[in-house]
Amino acid sequence: MKAYITILNWNNYQDTLECFESVFKQDYDDFQVILCDNDSSDNSIDHFIRWSEGQYSSPIAESSALTSLVSPSVKKPISYALLEREQAEKGYISNLDVDLIMIKTGCN
Repeated sequence: MKAYITILNWNNYQDTLECFESVFKQDYDDFQVILCDNDSSDNSIDHFIRWSEGQYSSPIAESSALTSLVSPSVKKPISYALLEREQAEKGYISNLDVDLIMIKTGCN
């Protein structure tokens, strides 16, 4: 049975990238991550795209309690799609065969 993991982000791409690393390391393989970015002003989406493409490492602090859960990093690239809120509301999500769907919600 397919599982959907929903993650919300607003101006905190560092923590969200740590969350991605942890989620994509799990053993269950029939899942899709749906990220809702609530109009971040810190270029979060750009960081997520670069991370997915393997161009950017997660900024994980060595002293972080999550280090053992997120290190080493997951293999990249991670397939993704970027949607505007209107596209998601029209049901475009159901036709996407990617691991990560990023939705720009347009507001917080």
